[in-house]
Amino acid sequence: MLICDGREVGSHKGAAIRFHQYYVKTGIFTEEEGSFYSQMETLREKADYNCFFKMSKSDILSRIEPTRQFIEKIKRYIDQELTLNKV
Repeated sequence: MLICDGREVGSHKGAAIRFHQYYVKTGIFTEEEGSFYSQMETLREKADYNCFFKMSKSDILSRIEPTRQFIEKIKRYIDQELTLNKV
């Protein structure tokens, strides 16, 4: 989304900040979706940098559908923006 909108970021944390700035605060995504993005980013960071980080199978499975829905919303946004910018 950030790339589609011509926004530059240099880190995962920067992407999270920009996501909230450009998409949550403007109402494109809800506060709940912004929170979900932040939670997933925190989990990614823990998994990448903490050798002892563990999650239960149920914790993982409970995030699959919300993640799928979040990705679909991002896809719809990008498709809409690309369609609008073709003209």
